[in-house]
Amino acid sequence: MITGRVDYKLNWTPTLEALKKIDTSAYYVQVFEGRYYNETEKEYRIVLKFHGDGFYRSGLADNFNSKDLRHPKNTTGCGGKYLIEDNEIKLERFLPMRGGKTNYYSRDYKKGRIENNKLIFDEDNSALILEKRFELNN
Repeated sequence: MITGRVDYKLNWTPTLEALKKIDTSAYYVQVFEGRYYNETEKEYRIVLKFHGDGFYRSGLADNFNSKDLRHPKNTTGCGGKYLIEDNEIKLERFLPMRGGKTNYYSRDYKKGRIENNKLIFDEDNSALILEKRFELNN
């Protein structure tokens, strides 16, 4: 548990080589393959948007542009920092421990791999797969 100010451990500025592996002009939208997904999961697709300064934003596809782009990139719960090493991507973010307004946060790490135009994060007997897209509607 972290109180007060959050300190990212993934402090880096992406290299030109790393930025060739992730497209900062695109969205990475959750796709449904590899297992059964219920209708609720399909309705709330996850979206990631990466920036050239090492931050990323996360949100849901149906309100990503309007809601998530209003908050600063380093706002807890709206994204975090990323790191690319070879074909591996690491995400670090902070989540509030007790709902919205709190001074207590938990650090959340995700580790995945970059395969062509997809990001694959293996999670507890399933995978989160995000595909590069230039529009959220398709």
